Amino acid sequence: MDVDQEKLFAKGLTMSDVAQSLASGNVEVPLGTVESQGRELAIKAEAKAATVPDLAQILILSRNPSSSPVAVGDVAKLFFTPQRQESFFVDGEREGLLFLLGRQPSASPIAVADRLKAKVAELQQEQGREFDFRLLCDESLSVRSALSDLGYALLTGSLIAFATLFLFVRDVRSALILTSALPISALFAFLALWLCGRSLNVMTLGGLALGLGMLVDNSVVVLENFAKRLGTRPPDSEAVVEATLEMAGSTIGSTLTVAIVFVPLIFLPGSMGALFADLSLAVVFSMAASFVVSVTWVPVLYRWTKHSKNLKSDKVEKHFERILRFGLRRPGFLLIPVVGFSLLAAASYLELKKELFNPIDQGLLQVTVRFAPGLSLADLKEKTEDVNRALAHYSGIAHVVGFGGQEAGSPFFLANPQKPAWEINDLLILHPAVNAFRLRAQLTRDFPGLSVTLPPSPTEALLNLATDNRRWVVTADTPESLDREVARLRADPAAKTENVQDQPLYLVRPRTSLDTQFRLTPQEAARALSGDLDGFEATEFWKNGFPIPVRVTLPETDKNNLDALQRIRIPLLDSKEHFANSVALNVAADVTRSSSTPLLLRIDKKEASIFELNLQASPAELARFHGDFPGAESLQKGFLEENFFALGSLAAFAVLFLYLYLVVQFESYFVPLLVLLTFPLSAAGIFGFLALFGFSWNINTFFAVLILMGSAVNVAILLVENYRRRALRSGLYPAVVLGGTRERVRPILITTLTTVVGSLPVAIDPGAHSTQSGMATAIIGGHLVSSFLTLLVLPQLYLAWIKHTQKRRVDGGS
Repeated sequence: MDVDQEKLFAKGLTMSDVAQSLASGNVEVPLGTVESQGRELAIKAEAKAATVPDLAQILILSRNPSSSPVAVGDVAKLFFTPQRQESFFVDGEREGLLFLLGRQPSASPIAVADRLKAKVAELQQEQGREFDFRLLCDESLSVRSALSDLGYALLTGSLIAFATLFLFVRDVRSALILTSALPISALFAFLALWLCGRSLNVMTLGGLALGLGMLVDNSVVVLENFAKRLGTRPPDSEAVVEATLEMAGSTIGSTLTVAIVFVPLIFLPGSMGALFADLSLAVVFSMAASFVVSVTWVPVLYRWTKHSKNLKSDKVEKHFERILRFGLRRPGFLLIPVVGFSLLAAASYLELKKELFNPIDQGLLQVTVRFAPGLSLADLKEKTEDVNRALAHYSGIAHVVGFGGQEAGSPFFLANPQKPAWEINDLLILHPAVNAFRLRAQLTRDFPGLSVTLPPSPTEALLNLATDNRRWVVTADTPESLDREVARLRADPAAKTENVQDQPLYLVRPRTSLDTQFRLTPQEAARALSGDLDGFEATEFWKNGFPIPVRVTLPETDKNNLDALQRIRIPLLDSKEHFANSVALNVAADVTRSSSTPLLLRIDKKEASIFELNLQASPAELARFHGDFPGAESLQKGFLEENFFALGSLAAFAVLFLYLYLVVQFESYFVPLLVLLTFPLSAAGIFGFLALFGFSWNINTFFAVLILMGSAVNVAILLVENYRRRALRSGLYPAVVLGGTRERVRPILITTLTTVVGSLPVAIDPGAHSTQSGMATAIIGGHLVSSFLTLLVLPQLYLAWIKHTQKRRVDGGS
């Protein structure tokens, strides 16, 4: 509905009067009920317009009682027109509609995806002549891939674990007994997750896959003790029970250490806690299941098969005994590997890239093109089609879709509040055999104007933690100093400010004489001008069963340029709020083009402005920029610091709880410190392997550290428990340490290698499709290094502590 301002003001009316009259004259109001002949009847007052002429005949209510009635059609022109388009979606060169569909939390993603595919095929068959239905992205593919990867990891890991176990025990029956612990423990973990109402998702499957190699650790320790204690004797029930109980303390201790580390993660607040609780529960349940299997299934199977084997001294044990004797005689040589691995850990950590999540290849690429602020939607759509046309024929790209604009009510755009409206976003769907990392590098070289990025992983999308490392922020204490910083940024070639925040802006500044001359406050003028420019959503008109909004606006010719804008008239009211006159906008106010940043932002009680760093600038140019703007900070850096600080605090509490538990177990305040020293020894393996294989330090690899906190100390627990048990029978502590270490070398090497080979199927990810590959790599490196160094370092430290304790007792006359 376009209103003629001249006719409107001649009748003493305003646009607000028109909108209010339409709203009150086109209604349907329930009045209540009456009883008639034993029936209750509803009464409704209906004044709905059935046709457009009915709307035009609605009378406008004037504030002035003496004014004659005026119909809407006398001052306005009514017509049907499409609503103003605010965004678009282009599939290739054709415009379409994009639907974002999500499952209910209790629904299976695979089942929902299968039903959706069937429905899309049905719609295509029924409506294929007029519409083309296409499923662009299927997030359930990641779950399917995780399921297949888990099956592959279970099968491959079991086979490799069997080969490793057979290599050490040199007996098929023993290897089969140990290998059988893998699927049984996994089934128990599945059952526990189901009882807790957890589903099979990327996190639970990842936790089970990562814990695969550790599932046989407890069984190895128990079975090894059978062989050492029973020898070639027939395994009678009493002997089996005694040998099982002898190792129950060590095995339950190693299980509880994992639980102590991961249970606090279940109570992590926010979306991160909800997400990683699944991974924590999967690890805890799988390790608890492995303990149950080690003290039930393994002894029963050992007794049932009447299995016995005489283990002769192994060459590995003999060689290690020589090395350990040498180290015990010359403890100074211990510093060489410790210092070397410590330097390696420090150097590797400094070389690692720090980010929230390691990028993965999902067969998709995102392309972003930003244009000058204020580009119209029609021009933006045309440029999108040009970009899509150029990319569609590029080798390796199977399909191109793009979207632009900004819908205020769309959840998709509400999730990106800083997304400019003059930006093109393309989604490139790649051929299955194409490597997204290499194609991104090639597109960046061939199309310098494009920003090509990998889409966020499912974990990033769920946590809403995906950030663009191009987005930076500069802060200042006052708006004036911030304006000076922004002015400097505008002139710097390494920063781009206009494309992030600036947009065409006209400032309307009311003149100081407005109130005295026209008796019009700036607030009233702003309210009237806002209604004239944006219009009023007055009522709804129903046609063919569908509601059509009725909007009262000015004609486009009255507001399509600055000259027309300044001619818009602002109504003036008298003391009785009756329409008195009107004044043109250019008489009541000054209209100027603004060069200031329109977006107001405060961070940590400081004025802030967001800008975009030009990553295509040379390294020297970027280094110079960081020196010129020391206060500028990456938004991604803030996310990293916030999340890693929270997780680091959680790790500190886990270490504290772990120490308190070990104090209770060993009845000592110092021995737990010796046990916890095994964790720093694994740092070289963690950071070294991550740097060697090109992984970053991120949240996923941080969880590998938590896994190692719970599992790496198990080696030390096995050794210390054995030292304490042997010390009860002998007072010769060098012999206790030497014999106790030699007796546990074999199970420690077996558990370490089974953990390593069990993690290999997850770590080997040449296509970078798995979010857990970096985690598995860190576990492999940490276990290898920590086990090796623990076997060398802990015996010497424990012996030194025992000697010091004995000396204090002698000096004290004890």
